Amino acid sequence: MWQLLLSSLLLLLSSLPLQQALTINSHVGINDGGRIGSIINFDISSKSEMYCFYESIKNKAHLRVRVTAVNGPTNEMHLRITSPNEVFSEWFQGTGYVNYEGETQEEGDHELCITSRVNFGELRVNMELFAYVEEEVKQAVQDHVAGNALRDDMKKRVDQLFNNTFTSYYAMRYANLMIRRDEAAQDHNLYVIDLMSSLQTGIFLITSVVQVYMVRKMFKVNKSRINF
Repeated sequence: MWQLLLSSLLLLLSSLPLQQALTINSHVGINDGGRIGSIINFDISSKSEMYCFYESIKNKAHLRVRVTAVNGPTNEMHLRITSPNEVFSEWFQGTGYVNYEGETQEEGDHELCITSRVNFGELRVNMELFAYVEEEVKQAVQDHVAGNALRDDMKKRVDQLFNNTFTSYYAMRYANLMIRRDEAAQDHNLYVIDLMSSLQTGIFLITSVVQVYMVRKMFKVNKSRINF
């Protein structure tokens, strides 16, 4: 009896259509000139459905794609990469993960399709994509270095100009202070000279008066002492 019920239940479940769904949990990406980077995390709940993504990639770009089964290390993973005009279209597979590294042959929207046989539940899949054009990256690095060198040169020149201005300002201020000190010394010396000249003149006048007085006194005639 129980075996009959179990067989009927299994037959009923096997006759139901398979549910196919794609849930994207997260997507982080960059697109900066010759560099492209994307990390897509999604769930697969289908046995045979193929899920495709599109990324615009330049020609002669170095392309790296890695697809990993996060919670299914024994699941067989399949990856197909197709260029815009199908000049390049190949399948890659692996157990638990698929890894591809190569150079693109066309420019435009590249198709990346992923599939895996999921027997039950959901399979968490992580896809990492990175592409770059080597020459453009080198040029970007050179421009960055040249820009930094230019900024460093400008900074050095500004610092040098500031130092020169600072030095000139304090040199002028020191010279001005020296001039003021010399002027003050000259004023003081002039005052001393004027004072000494005045004292010397006064002494000469006093000496002359005394001399005249003494001479006149010496030659003064005292009539009371003259006897006739």
